[in-house]
This record gives sequence, structure tokens and C-alpha cells, in this order.
Amino acid sequence: MLFTQLNELAQAKTNITSLRLALDAFQHLPPQEEFLDFLASRLPEDNSPIPSFSRLIQLIYERFGLIEANESAEMPVENKVNVTTLHSAKGMEAEYVCCMWMNGRFMPMADRDIEEERRVLYVALTRAKRDVMLTFFEEFDHTTGRRLYGEALSPFLKEIWRHLDIIRIRSKDIL
Repeated sequence: MLFTQLNELAQAKTNITSLRLALDAFQHLPPQEEFLDFLASRLPEDNSPIPSFSRLIQLIYERFGLIEANESAEMPVENKVNVTTLHSAKGMEAEYVCCMWMNGRFMPMADRDIEEERRVLYVALTRAKRDVMLTFFEEFDHTTGRRLYGEALSPFLKEIWRHLDIIRIRSKDIL
């Protein structure tokens, strides 16, 4: 059900009416009529397709005062954050790279070729000009009643463990 709704939302960029209908399908999402009216007032009136998601994001930035209405949608390169998958990082570069969920159950994925997954991780790690941050989370083993710290880490990162600076961050540290 959720995946169907998300797919419909992705297809709803044809016009503001379609976008409204797709958003209404999400039961727990409060109606944002004021925001949708704001979008409608800045999009073509002939009910034509929304020009692009980048234009939609620019309108959101305008609505919440992050940029002025007449400001260019194009941000300076140094102010951008690229969010990609490890698999689509090839050919890209960034000052900093952050790879999330580097737990054993996610990297390598169980149904994929292990050497291909190792190569993909290598490509992602070598995209950084300055530094790389890898995140993983501790898991709790109910059978032994203990937390799995290093055991939860991807086997690829276990191979280079001594070259990593591991910092444990708890929720109380960031609140």
C-alpha cells in the first residue's frame, strides 16, 4: 500500500491537482492546503506539468524564507549536498563523503556479488577530497542479551578497522 502511494506521488508531478490528490492518499500526513495553495500560485496556471523537482524545491525554499523569490535556484557548488547511493557515486567528487548504515547486514547486501560490493564501496570511499565518515549502529542480540558493537560492522570495514577512528555517539550526546 505505502509503495503504491509513493509511486503515485512520484508520478503526480504532472500538475498541482495530481500532487494534491497524491498527498491526500497519505492518511497520517496532515493536509497542507496553505502550502499547496502557495505552490499553485507560483506554478503555471494552465494546469501544465510541474517544470521540475528542482523548481518545486526552490518554491519550498521560498515558502520557508530560505531564499528570496527572485533568487536563482542554482546554489553555489560549495553549498550543495549530493545524496546518492554508493552505486551511483562513480565519477563524482566531494569535499566530504558520508556512507550510512555500514552494518554487516547492509554492506555487502546478501543477494549481491561480494567482490562487486567491495568495488562499489571502494569507489564511494575514494570520492572524498578531504574526509570520509562511515556510520553504523549497534545492534542488540536477544539470544545473548548483549550489545553488538564491532560485530555489527560491515566485514569490509572490519578488514580496515585499525585505520578507522571509531567514535561512539549515543542519543544523549546529540540531544
